[in-house]
Amino acid sequence: MSAAPGGGAQDMYLYYQISGAVNQVALSVSGANGTIMETACSAPIATTGATPNICPGGSHLANMLVFSQEGINSASVVFQTPPQNVYIFKDIGVSPSAPSTSGGTIASFTQSYTVNSGGGSGSGSEVPEPMTLMLLGSGLLAVGLMRHRTRTE
Repeated sequence: MSAAPGGGAQDMYLYYQISGAVNQVALSVSGANGTIMETACSAPIATTGATPNICPGGSHLANMLVFSQEGINSASVVFQTPPQNVYIFKDIGVSPSAPSTSGGTIASFTQSYTVNSGGGSGSGSEVPEPMTLMLLGSGLLAVGLMRHRTRTE
């Protein structure tokens, strides 16, 4: 996402839900003249109406704000009592002229969540991406077929 010098600012809104007992939310960004503002709520966030992009009464969990100046900047929040569902509103913006007048860009941003696994340790566990599972499954299938082939010969 970028904004050319002398051009207009770029802005994007994202809304989504995280299910499970969320322990931590973290955010980082790199680039120039970029800003990401994130609001976390325990109830769905309105996208229209009198109060769009604001947590309903009593459901506000956290706000994070990161700026993409000179390298990667990050923010995180840890919930003492993990909510079952977290609703996120993310406002991603790039300015062509503030604070630098040479244009703006968001080179990359990362978002991470730690979800309580329910195992009593309080730490989350990573789930392999689908492609990893597919490669592992096809590798096991190939080994099984080769083994079957050697037994029948």
